[in-house]
Amino acid sequence: MELLLLVYLIIGIYFFSNLVVFFLMINNPFKYRDINYTLPFGIGTENQKKKFLTDPMVRYWICHNPQDKMKNNWVIFFHDLKS
Repeated sequence: MELLLLVYLIIGIYFFSNLVVFFLMINNPFKYRDINYTLPFGIGTENQKKKFLTDPMVRYWICHNPQDKMKNNWVIFFHDLKS
């Protein structure tokens, strides 16, 4: 009985975490979190550029949504900075 409850708990946590990830993909709360970057247009201090390149959330956001025009600009800028 306890084993069955444990299995149900593990399955429930798995599905709940997938729902949370799906919700975050649809309503991205990080979309407008720091408007001071202004990096899609190539404007920004060196510190802002370094912060942008080392921010794991921004990289995830770039890689995850290549269709959005604004994010495509971020991808182009990201590659320009590296070259």
